[in-house]
Parts: sequence; C-alpha cells; structure tokens
Amino acid sequence: MGWLRRRWWVVAGSIAAVTAVALLAQAPTTGGYTAEAVLIVRSGATTNTPGNANEANRLAVTYSQLIPQDSLVLERAGRTLNVDRSEVQRNSSVVNDPATSILRVRYTAATSEVAVNGARALADALAGVAPVSSNFNGLALSRLPESATRDSRSQADLPAALVAGLCLGLVLVVAWERAQRRIEDAGDLERELDRPVTELQGLSVDAIEALLERWRILAEEVAPAVSPVNVAIVGCTPGRSALTAEVAKAFVTSGTSGSGGPGPAPEAMGLLIGGAPGTREVGEAVAQRAQLTVLVVAEGTTGRAVERAVASLANFGVLPAWALFASSTVVRRADKQLIPGESASVAGTADSRPTEITLPEDASSSTSATKAHTAMPADTIYSPPRVKT
Repeated sequence: MGWLRRRWWVVAGSIAAVTAVALLAQAPTTGGYTAEAVLIVRSGATTNTPGNANEANRLAVTYSQLIPQDSLVLERAGRTLNVDRSEVQRNSSVVNDPATSILRVRYTAATSEVAVNGARALADALAGVAPVSSNFNGLALSRLPESATRDSRSQADLPAALVAGLCLGLVLVVAWERAQRRIEDAGDLERELDRPVTELQGLSVDAIEALLERWRILAEEVAPAVSPVNVAIVGCTPGRSALTAEVAKAFVTSGTSGSGGPGPAPEAMGLLIGGAPGTREVGEAVAQRAQLTVLVVAEGTTGRAVERAVASLANFGVLPAWALFASSTVVRRADKQLIPGESASVAGTADSRPTEITLPEDASSSTSATKAHTAMPADTIYSPPRVKT
C-alpha cells in the first residue's frame, strides 16, 4: 500500500472536492424543509352536467408549467413573505399527479415555519379569496399545509458524495501510479534491472558475509590481476546518503566480525561508498574506481529513476552487477542513525574523494573473535555499533 501512503492527499482532495460540489449543486434548490398545498382544477361540473374530467386533467398539466413562471403569483407571494420574487421562484415548484387534475404547490425553505408560510402564500395567490391572476381559472383549494417535512436529499446525498469522491480519488491514484511505475519490492527491482537483488530487511550476518564473498569473486572475475578488488555501493537517487552510508557500515562491521562458518576467510576487498549517479553526487565517479558496482534502491523509487541511474553509469562504461532493496522501514531506520548535528554526506561529490574501507585479509585476526550467528532483527539491518567512516 505504498502508493496510498504517497498519494493519500489525492484521495482526500477528491473526497473534499466532490462533496463540496454536491453540496453547492443542491444548495439553491434544497433549503431543508418543504411544505405542500393541494389544489384541484375543477372540471366545470354543475347541477345539470358532470363536466369534462379529461379537459381538467390536461389543464392541470398546463397550469403546473405556467404557475412557477407567473409574475403576478410570484410577486403576491413575495410580498406576503417579504422576499424577492426571484427567491419565491427559486424555492417553489408545482407538481401534477399523473392523469389527475390535482396540483401540489410546494415551497422549500430553511425552516419549517417559512416553508409553511410560503406554500400558503402561493395557494392564496392562486385560489384564495381574491386570486391575483385570471390565468388560472377553475382552481379550488383542497388542503393547506399545517407543517413541513424535512428534506432528506441533502443528508442522503452526502454519503453518496463521499463514496463518489473516494472512488474518483482511487482511480486518479491508480492511473498516476501506472503512469509512473514504482519499485515496491525486491521482485519489482529484479524485473527492472534484470540483475540479482538482495532485500536488506531481516538480512542476517551470515547472509552479509556470503554476499561479500560473492561480490569479491565476481569482482575478481572481472579484474583477476587487481588486488585488492573494490566494490562500489552507490545510491540510486539523490538524498539517500544516510541509507547508503549505513548499509556500507553494516556490511563492513559484519565483514570484520570474524568468520564463523567453514572455509577460508574472505581475502582483502575494498568498499567504496558513492552517491547517486547522474547527479551532483557523481556516483559514477566512484563506480569507475571499482571492479563491481552495487546499486542501493529504496522502496517507492520510480522506475524512471532506476533507468536514469543505470544510464548514467553506462555512460561511463559501468553497469550494476547487483542491487540492494531497502524497504521504507529500513530507510527510516537509516535516517534515525544519523548523529545529531552531523550531516549524512556520502563521499564521491565533485569536491571530495570516495570513502574507501578495506576488509582485512584474515577476518579471524579481528579483535571481535566471537561472531553472532543469529539473524539481525527483522525491522533493521543496523544491529552492529556505529562506526564512523
């Protein structure tokens, strides 16, 4: 879920934006309470004739379209409510029940009292003692509102807006991440580089010594006449100097702690620490002095950044033979290893030379005669004491 940690603000912003748009869209028409007055279009029935019900039904449909636009009705209701005609028009509506001559005159407002008064004012202007317009003859009052009902649209739309915002945010994040692929685990890095990759988290001391021995063998195969051989540990992206330095220190401490397994101790080998290639940290300058280059890549690094680092090395005739993957936990641990007030500068910049650490030819002659054969804690590779380089 590293992609969500990086782009959480996109999801949060989408939820906020969609919710705000939904609330603004319904604000002009939703006041909170709606009251309804019921009117009927008379069929023209008398004591001698039943009247024409179909004509009354058709007339009711026409009235439902005209009443909300009638200026005389809106002005009368506005004077009664002491508001502008435009506000009455915005908050009122007329609905005709299908296949009937019934008209439901509704008024929406922020409070129940105003909604009731608004519906009553409209009904009075249309079918009161003195109707204001002669355009709506035949209207009769059936029922006046006594109370208003709570408009639930604003409450019902809020969860829908939250869900819609969440979905939109996730879609945007996924699209962004796919457009800019990232290294999330050792498998991603191995597919990106097509080189062996070792995950740093949980790496044991035995595994580190085996890895150093493997690097020495590979370096000697490249330059059999060189002794001692050098291995360059360079960062992939700038600003990761603390990670690169702490990785090198952990490897040096493990490599000088004595050999606890069968077989001869590793021969002399130098470790060069370098920054990111292709940047002002000029990691490629460090890699040129080594017979083997190891690239340190942190979780969340973009595929393009890895490509740039490899291309920068290739411009100087160097290609990484191995890679180390650092999870976000390892990166945080490395940052915390900094001595207060001390910067995490990696040697190899334009104005300095790379730091070189040589592992002794006979590791058993080290002052640390006893080596721990247990694995390092799963959340860190920095169990050895700090050693300044």
